[in-house]
Amino acid sequence: MSRDTNTRSGRRHLPLPRRAKALGAMTAVSLVFLTAGMIAPAGAATPSAAPVTAFDTGDTCKGKPQREDKGLCKKGRTPAAPIVSVGASVFASTNQTIPTDARTRVLFSTAAYDTDGMFDAASSTLVVRTAGRYLLKGRLLWDYTVTPNANRELSIGANGYPIAFDTQLATSQVFGFGVSQEVSTIVALNVGDVISLDARQTTGVDATSVTISGGRGALSPQLQAERLAPSP
Repeated sequence: MSRDTNTRSGRRHLPLPRRAKALGAMTAVSLVFLTAGMIAPAGAATPSAAPVTAFDTGDTCKGKPQREDKGLCKKGRTPAAPIVSVGASVFASTNQTIPTDARTRVLFSTAAYDTDGMFDAASSTLVVRTAGRYLLKGRLLWDYTVTPNANRELSIGANGYPIAFDTQLATSQVFGFGVSQEVSTIVALNVGDVISLDARQTTGVDATSVTISGGRGALSPQLQAERLAPSP
């Protein structure tokens, strides 16, 4: 009897060592087919990779966007910290008299929002709690007597010194609505800096800062401070 022949069945079989080796080769080939997707039904579409969506904040790691479903930097690195919004917007609820030829602090009574405890109602100012580069904006609606060769002025102050101002001629006014004036600047501020809004007019008689609100809240007078970035 040959070693390669099974006499009971009359069929030829490989010896056990060679049979195991052949089965192992077939398994390896099958795995290759499965991996390559060659055994998918005819006409079946090849699955595409899931779309990659970045987070709105903290979405980068070493400058590279991170997958939304992961949220962590690769190789054990931590994701970038989200930027915390810092800012305030304050307004007045009553009209205010602005005397002629005298720089006058615009008074505020309420904060539309204040994310960093900046509003000091006693002094009608915003006090910086977090150092950084800020966008500052001020707005005033004037009601005054139209006067030739007169001016109206609006300025933003930091610690009592003007850091932004706007000057216009007081020779026009829309009847019943007054004249809106705005001033803005971007400046680096330190913790403890005090921001104010000041007005001045030279018509020879008192003028008025008029309060006005719109569909989304107060429009004038208004003082805003928004932190854009850390200090350079």
